Formats: sequence, structure tokens, C-alpha cells
Amino acid sequence: MVEGKVVEREDDALVLLVGGVGLRIHVPKGLLESAPLEAPLCLYTHLYVREDALVLYGFANRDERLIFMRLQSASGVGPKLALQVLGHFSEEELVKAIADEDVKKLSRVPGVGAKTASRIVLELKGSLDNWAALAGKKVVPSTATMTGAATGPLADIEAALLQLGFGEREVAPVLAELAPSAAAIGVNEGVRRALRALGR
Repeated sequence: MVEGKVVEREDDALVLLVGGVGLRIHVPKGLLESAPLEAPLCLYTHLYVREDALVLYGFANRDERLIFMRLQSASGVGPKLALQVLGHFSEEELVKAIADEDVKKLSRVPGVGAKTASRIVLELKGSLDNWAALAGKKVVPSTATMTGAATGPLADIEAALLQLGFGEREVAPVLAELAPSAAAIGVNEGVRRALRALGR
């Protein structure tokens, strides 16, 4: 998470002044257009590591950040395209489009053709139990697919595990075990216990 003052708006990024340092953070289109200059802003961030650069992405809330990360698990979807998709739909609209297998709607996003839209639906629809609240659908998450339903410290533990390369199905049962005690033990201890349970 990063908090600072918006000092510049670029084509696809905001520059936040944080502790005297300007951080260039790529954000979805809606956030880019709505964030006022010279005003404080708090972003949930994701650091994307490439061989030649470290790129920072920022989001208005945890759900948006998690959807961004999950979109990249679909074949052919990198961070730039995932950000483009998030800029085209609200979180609820995107989840509903995937749940309804609306390939036509998804393919309207610039850079997302019919094939990529089909892959997004095919590869992500199975985890939609986790996104029920966003989609407004009456779907009850099972313990086998509970990621994304997490809130508070449990959501931060989940995000950390996903960033470390673990899969959603892999971490779901561990999160279920941690859920009752996550608030009490905190994020750092929660991640440590999760890593032990996952055998790493």
C-alpha cells in the first residue's frame, strides 16, 4: 500500500509524491481520470518484476488488486492488458461478464480479441465462487475455493501468497485453516504459518 500526494497525471499512470520521492504508478483508467492533482491518495499496490524494470501498479481497493492479479493467470494476459480490462469495466461488470461467459462483451476491450476473451472466461470462470460478492450473485464459496472471499488480514495473507507464486487452489485450504485466527496473529505471522503449511 502506498499513500502520497498526486503531483502528475500521465497517459496511463499517476505520479505520487511519497516521502519526497516521486513514484510512477500505473492505474486503471477510471482512477487515472478521477484522482485530483495535489490531493492525497492511498493505493493498494502490486509490484511487477521484469528483468529490466520494476513496475508499480496501483488500485483503489483490495478487490481490484486481486482481480488484476487473477486476470494475469489467464494465458496471454499480462499486466498491461489486465489493467486495460480493469479500466474498461467496473469490478462488478467484469465479474458478471466472466460469469455469464460473455465473450463478445470482453472482446470489446482494446487489445482483447475473441480468443483472449475466451481464454479469460475458460480459465477464470472456475474461480467465480470467490467473486460472488462483487458480481452480486448468490454463490456460496466452498472451502476448496475460498480465495477472494477473504477480508482484512486474511486478504493480505492471500495477496502475499499469490505474489509468491502459489496458486489459488493451493492456498485455499490453508486460508480456511487460518481464517479463525488471522485477525489475532496478523499478516506477517499468518504468512509464516501459511508457508510452513505449504511446505516452503
